[in-house]
Amino acid sequence: MNNLFTLLFLTIIISAFGQTSSKNCVCPESQIKAYNKPDTIFYLQNGTPISFCGYKFQDTHPTVYLKFVLAFCLPDTLLDIDIWNANQSCYIHTIGDTLLVDEIAAKLTEKIYLNGLEVIRKKVKTKTVTADKKETPIKIVDRIFKNYIKLSESTDSPTNKDAMKNALQFLQTESDVKDLPLLINVWMYYDPTDFPTRQLIQKIFAKDKKATLSAIDNRLNKKKKWENKETAPYSDLVALKNELKK
Repeated sequence: MNNLFTLLFLTIIISAFGQTSSKNCVCPESQIKAYNKPDTIFYLQNGTPISFCGYKFQDTHPTVYLKFVLAFCLPDTLLDIDIWNANQSCYIHTIGDTLLVDEIAAKLTEKIYLNGLEVIRKKVKTKTVTADKKETPIKIVDRIFKNYIKLSESTDSPTNKDAMKNALQFLQTESDVKDLPLLINVWMYYDPTDFPTRQLIQKIFAKDKKATLSAIDNRLNKKKKWENKETAPYSDLVALKNELKK
């Protein structure tokens, strides 16, 4: 009889407090993307989901995350943790009931866990997290482009195209003027079948037309031996310059 009472009591308690479903796990209001569906959901050992909304590069090992927001998905509330910016490339994983965010360049690991409804955060220096400059978006673009040119193919693997697309989409919001010479060459010569290279990169160019025009002038002045002023892609670059000047 006592066992039956205990079972009924536990059933009532579980029903009262509920369980957090991944279906209820969304991006917080401080989201950095236009939609509220998480890109990834991490789970603590106790089953608590944590929504990740932002950018990730899965062709790296381990996956690198940057420009993102994290939040605990609790039964009755979404508890924001914080926003990490584009300069904070991170690894993210869980151990037990703790979320670990390893900031690569800073060599910092942040331990994040819950104490009731309070988010506890502790940063510690670590020697195990090392900066890996190869994993930045522009480095991914550079690597894929060099391999593509080397192979002289008219197509590329789905994995490379997905990685290139993700990197270029990220660079539409966070890019540097010094990246323009590479992006111009990619715009000219990375053209696998059915891949929107130029549409993706022109959104980056549009952010700073003055700097882009200057970079285009430099590239036009450094015409390669095999390039012809009357044919693509060199002539296309001239047309792009005229379009950006409008």
